[in-house]
Amino acid sequence: MNQQLQDINRAKEHVDVVFRDITAMADKARLVSDMSNQTAEAAQNDAELMEQAVALMGNIENSVIASADVVRKLGENSQQIGQIVEAISSISQQTNLLSLKTVTDGAEHIVGAVDNIDTISRKTANSTQTISAATEEQSASNEEIAAASQSLAKMAADMQTAISKFKL
Repeated sequence: MNQQLQDINRAKEHVDVVFRDITAMADKARLVSDMSNQTAEAAQNDAELMEQAVALMGNIENSVIASADVVRKLGENSQQIGQIVEAISSISQQTNLLSLKTVTDGAEHIVGAVDNIDTISRKTANSTQTISAATEEQSASNEEIAAASQSLAKMAADMQTAISKFKL
């Protein structure tokens, strides 16, 4: 009977050791499960942040494209203004020549000169209106560029904020 008690005590000790090992393994399994859940949550958050960053990049691309279009239009307007200035310069030279011709040729040419001066005056008025319109377009384009630049700056700041949220 004594032998049986000793065998039972040894069996109980073995069962106790196995129970402690199983309990430790269960604790470790819970810890691994918790860490796995945290990793999955972090991955989900990072994926959402990445989607936001990609969307911001798309917005920046669109703003850059719009700004490039505005700059192209400004270039076209500048060319038009250059052509108008050349026309006004030519008109001015013709007016000077007509004035000299009128003085030298005498009174009989005054009527013809007045008609020519009238024509030149009309061309000058048209050119002035065209310059005014081009200037207004350039002013509007400059405002668009300023707005696009502000938009780009805000998007860059938003993107920087989104990127800073990534945990490395």
